[in-house]
Amino acid sequence: MTVPLLHDPAYPRLKGFLIEATGLAYYADKDGDLASRVQGRISASGAAGAAAYLGLLQEEGVGGKELEALTAELTIGETYFFRHQELFDALRDLVLPDLIGRNQQRRRLRIWSAGCATGSEPYSLAMLLKREFATQLAGWEVDILGTDINRRFLANAREGRFEDWALRALSEELKQSCFSRAEKAWILAAQYREEVSFQYHNLVRDPFPSLVDGLLLAGGGARGAQHRDLQGLSPGECSGRGSVPETPARHRARRASVWHSARAAGPERAAGLVCTAPAGAQVRCGGSP
Repeated sequence: MTVPLLHDPAYPRLKGFLIEATGLAYYADKDGDLASRVQGRISASGAAGAAAYLGLLQEEGVGGKELEALTAELTIGETYFFRHQELFDALRDLVLPDLIGRNQQRRRLRIWSAGCATGSEPYSLAMLLKREFATQLAGWEVDILGTDINRRFLANAREGRFEDWALRALSEELKQSCFSRAEKAWILAAQYREEVSFQYHNLVRDPFPSLVDGLLLAGGGARGAQHRDLQGLSPGECSGRGSVPETPARHRARRASVWHSARAAGPERAAGLVCTAPAGAQVRCGGSP
């Protein structure tokens, strides 16, 4: 069924504004999905059409609140623990040992999970670190920051409360050892939540969190975001120090979507941002972009 909004002459301007304001480039070629979601907010706001709704979004004060309400409709919260297992295999076998080795003197590890939705990804990282690297990280300062543009997702993430669907990739042993049952929900144990925090962040408009020799991972929404600091790097590349030669043991890293922050360009920005390695790509970490 055709969405009426698609025939509105002002729709292209509205679409351009939304992608620029939110970074949700996922919708660049999905007009049907975008228009159907936006149509609902236009009706709820009482705006006469795309032009009037665009004016509302650009209005000081009320526009910001409406944009947040719309963003809640546009963002996709599909996530679960240890989603894309090959990513976590690459972290365990390649990326984290490298970071830990380079941070021995600093004894600090900062991880940023951008586009974290309801928190499964940063909490999965916390579980991985506690279960696989507890000895190496004893006495270290470890901080995992989850950010998202959807405040409702973040509120849910802070609760650490999940339904069966979010745990569908976990073994029964992991469920029983890392969670407690509360009626129809699972509550993540405190030891896996203590080093994880969440905050609102718009990848397009807000400064990057301060990261030094840390790790930047991208959830689905973040991988589709447009940002000047996330552009210009090719698949299979990440900027930073040193090199990671391809070996058979690192084969699965070629399928991982890992954004590996190897150094910092300044106190408020993460550099060495993108290391995306689809199947068939050479995994390497070379010089600066």
